[in-house]
Amino acid sequence: MKIKTTLILLALLFALVVSVSAQKKKVELPASTFSLNLPFDNMFGFAPAAYGSFGLKENLSFTYYGILWTNPSFGSPGTGSDNWLETGFGLSMKTRNEKWLFNPSLALTHGKLLSGGTQGVVADGIAPSMAVFFRDDVMELEAQAVWYKALRKEGLFSYDYALYWLLPGFIINEKISLGLHLEGFVLTRQTIREGSEQLYQAVGGYAKFTVGDGYVFRLSLGKNFKESDYPDEFYKLTLNIPFL
Repeated sequence: MKIKTTLILLALLFALVVSVSAQKKKVELPASTFSLNLPFDNMFGFAPAAYGSFGLKENLSFTYYGILWTNPSFGSPGTGSDNWLETGFGLSMKTRNEKWLFNPSLALTHGKLLSGGTQGVVADGIAPSMAVFFRDDVMELEAQAVWYKALRKEGLFSYDYALYWLLPGFIINEKISLGLHLEGFVLTRQTIREGSEQLYQAVGGYAKFTVGDGYVFRLSLGKNFKESDYPDEFYKLTLNIPFL
């Protein structure tokens, strides 16, 4: 009787191990990623960025990023110091068919652009954002919105901004995509007066070339339809170089 009971327990344990093992094989964590993104445009200048992620569970990853804003007007042009730095983290969520990806993030900015002081400071602002990506055999989409909100007021004035872009496109083949580029920048708040102000509104098109596993060259050209201090025409080159 004891032998029979033992065999039954061993069989149940074996079945449990096989079941757990099968589940582990069935649920694969998303692969870790790390890439260098190199965007240049005639509105913000050169802003190299690093993006990374590692899997938490099926179709869910922890993400982190850093952007080195090199535009001298964001810091102290006279000394070349106080350049703006943006560092953040978030979650990347894929749908089961893996066509859609949603990536909410929360970042801190370090510098003086938002806080308005004479020197750069740690955590001068906060930057919640949402990025959305879609891709199937015919279409692709990249959309992002970021709100830059001042956390500190180091001078007489402080500022809040919103930056957004929308890039819907058609996939010509596995290497070439063509689409529309919509991008805008808004001063949502400033200390000296109420109300928001559209700083630029760019509309144009893009051509994207992809080779290997995510090496991207994307050129966008268009027109700024908002009369302001920003250029009347818009051009942007984005390079993405994956390491993982």
